[in-house]
Amino acid sequence: MKKTNILIVDDEIDLLETLGDIFESKGYNVTMVEDGNKALELLRKKYFDIILMDLKMPGISGVESFKEVKKLHPSAAIIMMTAGSVGEEIKGAMGSGVDAVVDKPFNVKKLVATIESILGRPLILVVDDRVEDRETLRDILVDRNYRAFVAKDGYEAIDIVRRSDFDVILLDIRMPGMDGMEVLEVVKEIKPDIGVVMMTGYSSEGLAGKSIKKGAYTCLYKPFLDMEKLLRVIEEVQEQKKGVGSSWQRVKVLLVDGEPAHKETISNILTEEGYRIIPVNNGSEALKRAEESFFNVALIDFELSDMSGLELATKLKEMNRKTCVIMMSRFSALDLETLEESTKEAIFDYLIEPIDPAQLKRLIKEGLREQKRW
Repeated sequence: MKKTNILIVDDEIDLLETLGDIFESKGYNVTMVEDGNKALELLRKKYFDIILMDLKMPGISGVESFKEVKKLHPSAAIIMMTAGSVGEEIKGAMGSGVDAVVDKPFNVKKLVATIESILGRPLILVVDDRVEDRETLRDILVDRNYRAFVAKDGYEAIDIVRRSDFDVILLDIRMPGMDGMEVLEVVKEIKPDIGVVMMTGYSSEGLAGKSIKKGAYTCLYKPFLDMEKLLRVIEEVQEQKKGVGSSWQRVKVLLVDGEPAHKETISNILTEEGYRIIPVNNGSEALKRAEESFFNVALIDFELSDMSGLELATKLKEMNRKTCVIMMSRFSALDLETLEESTKEAIFDYLIEPIDPAQLKRLIKEGLREQKRW
């Protein structure tokens, strides 16, 4: 796991060394400089996650330095250190992106707790050419304790991403100059691990499926009438990135079956294993869900009401070849051998009904292992 980089800027050498020792003992990478100009020179070469900066220093002040830092690294967390009362200048800086102000002499435990609290807040970049949309979304995210930043277009977004480490990007698809699809491709080249959630007001152009193929986590449609859904998606991306729980816990399974009792039985079996189950009744519902989000596994009943299971399997693989498709069938073993020969590209394996829970669990795990090789 990447260590957190901390830059400490203060003209008091003794304080610099004391803070440096404290944070190094906590496992952080610490760099110390004694004035704002040296800090800016360093920041032009390297990214820091946290910057501890004295408010009053010779030459360029902490507030002046802060403004330049925000131009260089918009996502860097800045903590101002001050020996006096907070004046109007620092109050203005607080409204412009200073994350915290600590008074000297300060309580070390409290300072460490402040830094850990800031680092625990996910970094979100909102990219949208509509001023009202991006600022509204940013304000909502800040209210929910995220550290949220904005970019007005794809070019600005890419520039920011190159210089910062974001957890999630909310990216509008339709933008002038460089559209969201192009931005997505560049972002995934620069920082492959960033979770990207696409946003669009156009629901009829198959854009969601295309963006998921290019590496987006999902695509959501504007306007966001259900903000809770958006926040849940952000949390899902966070969980996936952090690797919360067991190696199988984050797996999403699309269960396509028109029989309620059968669907409930399989859902219960897999839920106990920690999988996230999304049950649907038919092929059309399955395709709609697959356009909105990536599924690790698709469990499909061979006989659906609106299309054959094989037809659905083929379409799902066209949307995202990484999805592991397991077909549930009542066919005899002889019939299955014939089918397998003609559907090797789409189907990972078959399950004969009634389903054996142990075989179901084993096949899913085998499919996920295979998926990691793709």
